[in-house]
Amino acid sequence: MSELDQVLDCDSDNPAESRRVLAATCPDGEEAVESCVLALRSLRTALFDLGEFDEHQGVLESWADEVGLKGPEAEAFLRDAVLIGDAGDSTTDAKVSLHGQVALMARAHLSLRVERDLLFAVSDLLRLRLSSATGYMRPVAECFAQMVLLAQDPTMGEEWFASASRGKAFHDRWHSRVVGVIKELGIHGEYLRASNLALHSRSSGTAMGTLLGHKRNPTPGKIELAYQETDDPRILVINFGLILALYRKALQHGRRLYPELEDAIADTDELKRFLDLERKVWSRVLQAHSDLVQSGFTKALVGDSA
Repeated sequence: MSELDQVLDCDSDNPAESRRVLAATCPDGEEAVESCVLALRSLRTALFDLGEFDEHQGVLESWADEVGLKGPEAEAFLRDAVLIGDAGDSTTDAKVSLHGQVALMARAHLSLRVERDLLFAVSDLLRLRLSSATGYMRPVAECFAQMVLLAQDPTMGEEWFASASRGKAFHDRWHSRVVGVIKELGIHGEYLRASNLALHSRSSGTAMGTLLGHKRNPTPGKIELAYQETDDPRILVINFGLILALYRKALQHGRRLYPELEDAIADTDELKRFLDLERKVWSRVLQAHSDLVQSGFTKALVGDSA
């Protein structure tokens, strides 16, 4: 059997057993994941049901007819237009609508990504790939922060889409503000955890696999990385809880992520259900962590995840 076959065999066998263990130790876990995805989806749907995208489109079409431009030509002209003062004319209104429409599209992309990355992270965790599962937490934290900034400053949307080819320029201009919002949302610990464990070449990125490798290969002096990074149900539960905690912390700031929804966000049934289920999951996480502390593992929880 090749090394690749061994990895694929692990990926094939682990999810079913991990789901069984998770269901036994954290019975509300998978339901919490589903409710989180549905909450994110309902919030995004509610945002676009407000019709602001269509309103912006109507302003843009009226302006284009007024100035006698169409399609890409009108869009290019408007993007290049330099507005002086606050004249309140149709070009000013059209420019504002262009920024608003693009920012809404960027927020839609980011909303879709945080949904997908939750499922990616949990599926990797069930394969016992703890480092890659944790790695998703950094871009997810950035997504939530960028959603806040786009709501505050729609002009960011053009630069966000342009970052596909001008990533450094976007990073230099916006990174410090993104990190500032990450701190305000209370998810900086998760952001740093993902960086240390998965997205930088640091010792934490090999620690778990090395420990498991030592159990499987007790030859003195031999170091080996295993293809799965834990065989302890408590570690599985803790890492699962840390992923959900990031989403709970961010969504508790829902009025900043979706300011257009105002107080209605607090009445979203899906969001209430997720927050309730996540509290039950977190109680299991604290229990698992307590068991680990008593058995000598004292640093299973990293950062402020309470």
